[in-house]
Amino acid sequence: MVDFSDEAAVRGWLEAIEPAERRREVAVVVAARAALRATPLLAGAVTMRRNREGALADIILPCLRATAAPWAAGKYPTHGDALRAAAAAAA
Repeated sequence: MVDFSDEAAVRGWLEAIEPAERRREVAVVVAARAALRATPLLAGAVTMRRNREGALADIILPCLRATAAPWAAGKYPTHGDALRAAAAAAA
């Protein structure tokens, strides 16, 4: 099992994944999961704002959209062109 608190160990684990295309997919999924784990911290941003609906639209939804993009890219690597087009349209 990889110790994810050790950057060198994670890098070595990723570099050992074959084929190389799979390595990228795994790295993207790990990054997306890490971002999703940090998402609950946004609750603090919501409670600090008087306008909770504004916080939802201005903070939480953009963060969830940002975490969805790398997850989709890792899950569906052959759909890269369509995902890039959708991300550009959303931006």
